[in-house]
Amino acid sequence: MAFPCLWASLFFTTEYCIYERGDKNVDGMGNYTYTVRGENNKALMTLIFMDSNSYDEKNNGYDHFHENQIKWYENTIKQIDKKENGDETKVVPSLAFFHVPMST
Repeated sequence: MAFPCLWASLFFTTEYCIYERGDKNVDGMGNYTYTVRGENNKALMTLIFMDSNSYDEKNNGYDHFHENQIKWYENTIKQIDKKENGDETKVVPSLAFFHVPMST
């Protein structure tokens, strides 16, 4: 699989890498989830990885999550909850990771 940046290509080739490029129709590179499973393949937790994008001069610094990324997140969490628990309101615990801390 070809990636537009070298580090992604290198990480993807390592044995224990869980990195995914993510949906090409969503802004950023690396919006994906990984479900941690326990006994009987039960979902214990979902790890959510999101690209907060790169430097953006018009915002005087780093970019932010785009609207389609937020929609991706909302839809993905509901899909996981429904798949794992049969109901999108029965939440699988989750933890999100992104490379630039959000500020207010």
